[in-house]
Amino acid sequence: MTPYRGHETGDPVGIGEVLDVRYRIFEKLGSGWYSTVWLARDQTYYTAVKILDQDCYGGEHSIFELEILQRLRDSDPNHPRYRHVSIRLDYFMYERHMRLVMELMAEDMNGFCFSFEEVKIPNVTMKRITKQLLLAVDYARSLGIIHTVS
Repeated sequence: MTPYRGHETGDPVGIGEVLDVRYRIFEKLGSGWYSTVWLARDQTYYTAVKILDQDCYGGEHSIFELEILQRLRDSDPNHPRYRHVSIRLDYFMYERHMRLVMELMAEDMNGFCFSFEEVKIPNVTMKRITKQLLLAVDYARSLGIIHTVS
């Protein structure tokens, strides 16, 4: 992975920075092997901005995430499982990094568990979360994005 430049922490953006003249960065939500995700605010709503490593497009690790998100968004908004996927709102390139702007869905599971007694998410809540996740996976599968063996 290519290190990001210009920020003391090694992150691709900094708190308070404005991206594409409209998305103000508030905090880092998480990171993975090829990206970091940031809480941002447009003029009217909060979003998640995912900044992909520069090698993800046009490099040796092209992952086609933009194309997958576009297919999820544009295929069938009336599908009953459509509401369970995060929808891409915008995207842009900046300094060779693809930046994906998506709906902000919910708190991550690491922080969510602290909302409950003894830091344990109740089974009934975990079942609801699992069901929603499986519905999203089923929607992606129905579009041919995920292939399963029968």
